[in-house]
Amino acid sequence: MLMSGSDTSGEKTPFFEMGGVQITPGMIIGNYCYVRPIGKGGMANVLLAVDPNNRPVALKVLKKNRFKSGKRRFRREFRSVARINHPNVIKVYSFGDYFAHPYIAMEFIEGIDLHTKIRSFKEKSLSFRWQRSEEILTDLSKGLACIHKHGLIHRDLKPSNILIDSEGTCKISDFGIVKSINTDLEQSTTLVGTWAYASPEQISGQLLDHRSDLYSLGIILYAMLTGRRPFAAENMAGYLKLHKEKLPMPPSHLISSVPKKLEYICLKLLQKSPGDRFQSANEILDILGHSSSNSSSSIEELQPWRAPLVGREQLLKKLKRHIHEISEGEGAAIQIIGRDGLGKSRMLLELYKELRTLNHPVFQGRLSPHQSPLEMLLLFAEYISRETGDLQISAIVSKIEKSSSTNIKSNLQTQRNQANLKNQLFDRIQTTLQLKAEERPLFFLIDNLHYAGGPLQELINFLTRSLLERAQLPLLLIGTADSAQPWLKNTRRYNLSPLSEQDILDILVSLCGSQEDLDIFSEQLFKQTEGIPVFLVEFLRDLIRRNILIEGEPYRFSVPPRELALQGLDVPLSLRQLARRRLELLSPLQKNIVLSLSIIGQEIDIDTLLEIIEHEEDQVLDDIHYLCNTGTLYLRRIGLESIVELSRRKLGEIFYEEIPYKERTTAHFRIATILEKHRNHQNRSQQIGEHFLQSRRSGKAFFYLAKAIHNLWTQGIAKEAISLLQKTLPLLRDAKAELETLEFIEARILILQVQFLVAENSGDWKLATKYARSLLRYGREFKDFEVVAKAELGLSRIFLEQGSFEDAEQRIRGVLRASEELSNNSIQIEALHHLCAICWEQGDLDRSEHIAKIGLQAVGENALSKANILLSLGAINAIRCRVLEAEQQMLQAEHIYAQLQHKKKRCIVLANLAEIQLWQSKWSSSLDNLEQSLNLAQDTYHQAGLAHVHLTYAMIFFEMGLIREFHLKLALGTEIANDLNFHSSKIISTLLSAKSELFHDTPLSALDTAKIGQELCLVSDPESYGLVFEALTLLASVLLNDVTSVKIGDLLKKAEDLPISRRLDILLLASEITFHTGKEQQAYDQLQLATHLASKYGLWLWSLRANHLHYRLLELSDSAQLKKQRQTLKLLLAQSTHKMPADIKKRMEIFFLQDRESSAFLKNL
Repeated sequence: MLMSGSDTSGEKTPFFEMGGVQITPGMIIGNYCYVRPIGKGGMANVLLAVDPNNRPVALKVLKKNRFKSGKRRFRREFRSVARINHPNVIKVYSFGDYFAHPYIAMEFIEGIDLHTKIRSFKEKSLSFRWQRSEEILTDLSKGLACIHKHGLIHRDLKPSNILIDSEGTCKISDFGIVKSINTDLEQSTTLVGTWAYASPEQISGQLLDHRSDLYSLGIILYAMLTGRRPFAAENMAGYLKLHKEKLPMPPSHLISSVPKKLEYICLKLLQKSPGDRFQSANEILDILGHSSSNSSSSIEELQPWRAPLVGREQLLKKLKRHIHEISEGEGAAIQIIGRDGLGKSRMLLELYKELRTLNHPVFQGRLSPHQSPLEMLLLFAEYISRETGDLQISAIVSKIEKSSSTNIKSNLQTQRNQANLKNQLFDRIQTTLQLKAEERPLFFLIDNLHYAGGPLQELINFLTRSLLERAQLPLLLIGTADSAQPWLKNTRRYNLSPLSEQDILDILVSLCGSQEDLDIFSEQLFKQTEGIPVFLVEFLRDLIRRNILIEGEPYRFSVPPRELALQGLDVPLSLRQLARRRLELLSPLQKNIVLSLSIIGQEIDIDTLLEIIEHEEDQVLDDIHYLCNTGTLYLRRIGLESIVELSRRKLGEIFYEEIPYKERTTAHFRIATILEKHRNHQNRSQQIGEHFLQSRRSGKAFFYLAKAIHNLWTQGIAKEAISLLQKTLPLLRDAKAELETLEFIEARILILQVQFLVAENSGDWKLATKYARSLLRYGREFKDFEVVAKAELGLSRIFLEQGSFEDAEQRIRGVLRASEELSNNSIQIEALHHLCAICWEQGDLDRSEHIAKIGLQAVGENALSKANILLSLGAINAIRCRVLEAEQQMLQAEHIYAQLQHKKKRCIVLANLAEIQLWQSKWSSSLDNLEQSLNLAQDTYHQAGLAHVHLTYAMIFFEMGLIREFHLKLALGTEIANDLNFHSSKIISTLLSAKSELFHDTPLSALDTAKIGQELCLVSDPESYGLVFEALTLLASVLLNDVTSVKIGDLLKKAEDLPISRRLDILLLASEITFHTGKEQQAYDQLQLATHLASKYGLWLWSLRANHLHYRLLELSDSAQLKKQRQTLKLLLAQSTHKMPADIKKRMEIFFLQDRESSAFLKNL
């Protein structure tokens, strides 16, 4: 440990007393042979000894008078330092006891301490002082990085505890009061350490972390730069006051030539608040251009805890495959590409671990933006020299450094000399690496390739070209970059993307097992972290630190995940500190750009940003380019515009919180007024409104947010529209006072229109009526015909749903007359569409079709009106079984709605289209359209559409024999239809229920259900289901033997006037009734008629039903003559089901073939 000459009081006596025994040279202490005493301190004496290999060691022996207070501390020093192996930390060999005196055997340093070195600076030139100070600072930062990585705090860092060996390397020693960061051992307000070098939190007795050591390092650096400490006092109280309250005088005020870089580091280390200092010693090394990645453990992070590697398994597997391939002689150059925080460095760490496990030598490094291009090249070369042991590389590097420093004004000859030296360096590195690669594979892991300057780019390309392409040696170079680096030739590229919500859930499950509501918490975590791995890790570390996530096997939550998600997650301190550090490294203009973008809160075109920044354009553009290169900003082009935004939204939120409130509100108002002046401000309504809201201008905020709400709803973005609506409504009262009357009414109408549509979609007729009447009042007051007309048509829809056909038609005709007088074509077509619906509900299909055709002729170029009329015509043609024409019209309407992003109407047309395709046995198309319709209904909160979709699904599942799925969808559709009184949906759900009850052999229930259906059809029966319910009632009664005579002829005669689809339903039911009343041949004749009609109109579903029912009835007959007819029907059934997709046939048993023989037959098709 200690140096010879550390005590200069005089000649050392070779005798020493321990435990009352005089120790003389040559005596054995443990495994060591005593030589002489070499030093002493307040706590221990230090002896020189040699080990069995004759290696000199220092024995630190605890003094007798310190036994009581020091034994525990002495043993802790050994335990702490023994697990550290670093060139800048004193090495500890063993712990022992000799005559009750504890001792520690440690590295012997032949040299001086830093205190002596600092005193010698007075005799040296300033340039020597600056150079040596930086070298010492680098050594100490590396040592501290290692100490802190092991979870320790030194707590007594001062010049006399730093030893310098004969080669000039600094070693941190004297860990007598070292303390674990993660324990509360000997926690007290008693100061341990030296007052002059203690941090404010240490001298005031607060809990410490590793940043306390960094403050002490700042005082040491101050002393090296100026020859004096920043504070001088006579006692602890004086130091306490100075450390806590007084700012240090900048070193340049004492010596003007102090390097700015060193002064910046010094003053930042001496910040009073730990959060304002550097957060790790590695940050100092980055600024000095000596990234900690140059050391063997450099690529590892300071924090020991890591989240499980999820979402990257496949990529890691591919990269590890490259490692094993190179072992077989196949080299490669690889780029791992991803924006900041996506886990590029973590991937390198995992590869480093793999390589170390396989005992492969690894060259690794991390490039820094603070290094100059030449410095980057020389550091890389020095690293290779050190790792390979080739001193010639180091000698060439020294020549290049000397040439660069002595020839400030470069001439042609100097340039030639430097080029020649560079070529020598490249050739020597190539030769050295080639010799190494011939012995065993070489691996390079380089982080941040995007920072590589021109000279280093040349070297890397030179090596890949000469060693990989030409010599085909086993060399694997893996580098990370924020974007593809075109200068690196012939490389394979792997892209990293953010983690998905499922990836985050998988991470939580791997940590915690299958706990309840983890999916809810993972959704919140995904929103907070944007799927950025580094953010995720910090959030999880913070939860662990706060004992919300408790470590164990598995981890467990002290707060239920659902509750935690509802409470929201605080941004971890580590992320806030990261944001502060990033801001501190920026110039004032760069900081202005970043903070402006954090206030803007989203992407923005550069022209607008230039107007907001108000600075010289070229300089702003240069700094934007710099910030993009460092990964702070993200720039892309859309057409002719350049769009810029912060690369990480979460950091932007943190930057935003750092801005004082008054500055924020002023900036928001200025941004809003600038955006308001732009031509395309209509597309930025929400952005402008949000900025006015943040600047406390409620009126303007209400005005623009109302426009944004209406735009969002019109585009079918219902969830966001409703969320923004809830945010905007509290501004109503203030907006009415602040805005001009016309501006307020314009905004109020837009909001009322959305409120009406939300209430209508939800089936809240009372609330919808209230909003519609308010719209009528505003529209009439300000003579806005379109507002009045749309409100009247909205009221007509409500009356229609409630069965008030006359009131509905009266309002529609009023709108129709007014629109004709005003020549308002779009409103006129809309009114005709509504009138068509009235006729439909009343069962007057002829009139409905006539009105629809008039509307189609008058529609002109209005796409939405045309789609509405096509939807009406498609529905009419479907009922009349013109299925091909109906399908074509529905497809045209769907295409228009999709282009217009009209989600509600598209939901309706897709559900109708699915039903028509079901009739034609287009199973896959029908299911695909229903899935889209379901998503649209959920997106728009369209309850009527949702009921329709669920019931159409139920129809399909019933026909396919998926009885469990059928009952689930039927229950969902029935619940919505009954709760909100959707009449047409109630009819369909009742029909499906009655059919299901017959299928399950419960005719009594079916009888009651069919009677309910008949009652519903008395109110309104646009699709002519009334007679179908009558037939179902009759069939249930026959099965119950509850009728004495059945008049099937009357039923069939009535059916002749119905649409073909309804007539087919009744024919099938009539055939069963006829069969069960003993008239078998008549039943077969009715089924043959049904098959003929279904085939004629392309209704293959009814054809399949009829053939199967015919087959089943034949099976029930005892006649041997019918066997041939059954075989014919088998063939027909096979041909019918052949059209069904293979996947559907495999996983679904068709409802029609319930009997054993025909079910087996179908399965074998």
